[in-house]
Amino acid sequence: MGSWGIGPFSNDNAMDFIDELKSIDLANLAFERTREALRGALSDPDLVETGVAEVAIAAAALVALNIRKHGHASAETPHDWEFVDLPNAEEVREMSLAVLGMVEGVYSAWMDDCIDARIEAESREMIEEIRVLLTNNPA
Repeated sequence: MGSWGIGPFSNDNAMDFIDELKSIDLANLAFERTREALRGALSDPDLVETGVAEVAIAAAALVALNIRKHGHASAETPHDWEFVDLPNAEEVREMSLAVLGMVEGVYSAWMDDCIDARIEAESREMIEEIRVLLTNNPA
């Protein structure tokens, strides 16, 4: 597996997704690709595969960072180097929250990959940090 940390952008699938978004010139197309990534995770609620979950977590984190940045012009984000502007991020806030719930669920292959209890706790903490950004708009 191409993971090097617990963060939402700390794996090959997430960074490939971010690189893809950065290569898209039009913000609306990047937004649609992000929505597509979220829908991909929500399309099979019975099982969320690890690779799909990694991309969906990155998409949800990107939505959260956009909501924070657009809601508060001076807000700094902890992942500025991964930032891709999504002017319509607010439209997929609820979808992002639903994805976070799914990847933490009992049928999540992504969560099953967190075999070590410490890694599972850190992963749940990372998901909660994204959830807080999505639910607490600083505007």
